[in-house]
Amino acid sequence: MTFLPIAERELRIRARRRGTFALRCVAAMVSLLVCGFMLMFGSMSPGKVGAAAFRTLMVLTFVYCLYEGLRNTADCLSEEKRAGTLGFLFLTDLKGYDVVFGKLLATSLSGFYALVAILPSIGVPLLSGGVTAGEFWRGVLVLVVTLFFSLSTGMLVSSASRDERRAWAAGIAIIMVVTVLPPVLRWVPFIPFQSLSWASPTVAFWTVAEGRYNAQPGTFCMLCDGPSA
Repeated sequence: MTFLPIAERELRIRARRRGTFALRCVAAMVSLLVCGFMLMFGSMSPGKVGAAAFRTLMVLTFVYCLYEGLRNTADCLSEEKRAGTLGFLFLTDLKGYDVVFGKLLATSLSGFYALVAILPSIGVPLLSGGVTAGEFWRGVLVLVVTLFFSLSTGMLVSSASRDERRAWAAGIAIIMVVTVLPPVLRWVPFIPFQSLSWASPTVAFWTVAEGRYNAQPGTFCMLCDGPSA
């Protein structure tokens, strides 16, 4: 039996869709336009303009990763429940992980392709200075993990709900809590912020900058290692 047969079938279908190709092209063109506009018409020094372009693209791509994963997965399983087709999948030799990982891989294809198309534009400011290679690769790692977090959140709420609106509401609530609450609690006294920061992609995004990373290198390493670090 083929390993993850649903993933193979869904990936073949989605890879042939025009929307998958169109999303990659649109993401690449928009990111290039934003980067090119800031680099050509910036009034500051080349290094400062490159740093500003890098930060702008990182913020836009970070928001995209949070939204795109949820958009693709928030209704992938609940739609099968409403249509009554989810139960038929388990009448075959398929296991639970076949369905979950198959849907996850299939729904992540277009979003991941678009993210890969954006990364070269984020790397362009390296040529003008103001951005280090370490800063760029930390940003890439944070963006990939953020997209996976959003995809996983969508799968979670979709598996626990039958209604599309409820799944969307639950997914948005989870993402808002995880991305907003830990940074806010940082300013509240007597709360161990470090024990909560590993779960927030916003904290990881905040530590990408070279200055913040050099000031507190242990924070980014702790985020990568998990809560036991």
